[in-house]
Amino acid sequence: MSAEPSRIAYLTSCVLLRRLLSAHLRMDPAEIELVRGEHGKPRLADSLEFHRLHFNLSHGGDAWLCGVTSGREIGVDVETRTQVPSAARLATRVLSSAERTALSALSSSDQEKSDTAFLRCWTRKEAVLKAAGSGFSWVAREIEVGIETDFRRTPLPQRPGWEAGVWSMALPTPGVAAAAVIGSGAIVQPSWTTSRLVP
Repeated sequence: MSAEPSRIAYLTSCVLLRRLLSAHLRMDPAEIELVRGEHGKPRLADSLEFHRLHFNLSHGGDAWLCGVTSGREIGVDVETRTQVPSAARLATRVLSSAERTALSALSSSDQEKSDTAFLRCWTRKEAVLKAAGSGFSWVAREIEVGIETDFRRTPLPQRPGWEAGVWSMALPTPGVAAAAVIGSGAIVQPSWTTSRLVP
């Protein structure tokens, strides 16, 4: 992607995010102050912390995904690729032993299913890391999220007593996506979610 489309994509994401936060905060989009954490995750400024609102944004190709929660940190990730030529090499770096075993069972029978499963696992893992705001300062293969689509609770070794709840979701375009919430104590499956296409 050249510099100009990248800049347009970034500016578009900022506009969409502020529109969404404006609806939740009941504030003018221009008045919402955002800051970045240690590893670059955006959040509301300290002056707005009383809202207990957390959010995260991801985009790939023509797909955009934004998650907003109250009281729990959230991370989202979207991936529009459908093929992963280097999946086997990447799997040894980012997947747990159990995840690699499950992926290997698919690799021998259906490469397309294997690629989808790898990307599904990858987005789930990215969503957890983004929720934590840690980036890859955490070792991805130590967080076991599975290759399935269902909601799953998983402990966070880097934060004793904390766990993540992660789930995959369907996109209106080709690709895979996932969301994760994290916190201390048991994480329960979200009681509701909403999906909306923004023109």
